[in-house]
Amino acid sequence: MLIMSIETSAAICSVALSSNGNLLAEYSIYKSFEHDRLLAELSRRITSDFSLRIDDLDAVAISAGPGSFTGLRIGAAFAKALCYANKPKLIAVPTLSALAYSCIEFAHQQQDICCALRSHKDLIYFQKFDILGNPKSQIIFDSYENITYQIPENSILCGNAFKAIKNVFFKEGPTAKNIDKLAVNLFQANSFINPNEFVPLYVKEFTTGNYEKNN
Repeated sequence: MLIMSIETSAAICSVALSSNGNLLAEYSIYKSFEHDRLLAELSRRITSDFSLRIDDLDAVAISAGPGSFTGLRIGAAFAKALCYANKPKLIAVPTLSALAYSCIEFAHQQQDICCALRSHKDLIYFQKFDILGNPKSQIIFDSYENITYQIPENSILCGNAFKAIKNVFFKEGPTAKNIDKLAVNLFQANSFINPNEFVPLYVKEFTTGNYEKNN
């Protein structure tokens, strides 16, 4: 079970490779929004370093959103091109679910896992999960101030929208290893998507007026 996972939903451009659920490598660029310039090179490098061709992969997992419109569009186009003949298979991994799933081994005493990612201005994407990583709410797109009232006490907080809070489990945006962790489960459940039908989860419709200027 060879899976290459791709993360482009936020500022970090990241690619990971795993075998039978074991992470082999992760290459990440933390300079903001270099997806269009470096995503193909990171993918080429990680397969080359392990003497693999794309045809050797069983699946490509893509961070499906929500997140940056431009980043999601670049990641989706690249993943669909790799999987155009349905070999390898395509796995669409909801980004907030991937963050929550990365927290479940630490969530035994908590009530909820709350994940939030920055969008633009003071707006964030927010979703609540139970301690097994199952969604307890829809994805909410709202201001940070409005979201804080919806966070239950004794919750694990995860994501770059919570950077100002001290007791945050994970303060960065997701990287490809977070996507891979959930992708392994989705692979085992045969949860694949037709590349021609895949559309990223934008949550809020893209218009010129709400374009993230920092993209």
